Amino acid sequence: MAHSRQNKWLANCLFLFICTLVPIESVHSEEPQEKTAQQAAATALKVGDQAIDGVLIDGAGKEVQLSDLWKEGPLVVIWYRGGWCPICMRHLRGIQEAMPQIKEAGAKIVAIAPELPEMSKQTAEKNGFDFLLLSDKGNTLGEKYGIVFKLDPGTATRYQQLFDLEKFNGDASMELPVPVAYVINEKGVITFAYVEPDYRQRVKPGDIVDALKTTPAN
Repeated sequence: MAHSRQNKWLANCLFLFICTLVPIESVHSEEPQEKTAQQAAATALKVGDQAIDGVLIDGAGKEVQLSDLWKEGPLVVIWYRGGWCPICMRHLRGIQEAMPQIKEAGAKIVAIAPELPEMSKQTAEKNGFDFLLLSDKGNTLGEKYGIVFKLDPGTATRYQQLFDLEKFNGDASMELPVPVAYVINEKGVITFAYVEPDYRQRVKPGDIVDALKTTPAN
């Protein structure tokens, strides 16, 4: 009887030991979970963070190093969903109207979307934007800024049926950036941040102008 109890105790110990090993292996093998818009907004870079450098593509297919732009003076970086988004276009037209005040503050603007460079070029030409529209294909830089989320299946299907999101972005990821606006100073530090999970809400151009006026001198 005592021998039976000892065997049972040893079996239990062995089972518990094996169980402690399983989570260690599974943690290393798991892929990162896809984010919702709310989760992406929560993980976005904030004021005081160092901006992350990256290479983006302009409408002509030319590479643009983000740090080359902020080293020249304050840089306004706006992430938008794409030229297919009416709310994004209305917002960017408002930014265009504020260009004189933004230039007066010595700043430049770039607007970034995951759509293909040729789509960004069409967007700029159609709307008459005279600031840089850059392509972040695959949301490579957006992922590093923590601002990318996965569309829910219903919305992804609707977008695909309405305007073919895969054609705009050149992939089937169904991932987009949340609305974001940063002001980055010459040292690459974020001095103003607007991050919003609701795509219907956008930063006011006047708030960007005010932020540029209060950006600390480098």
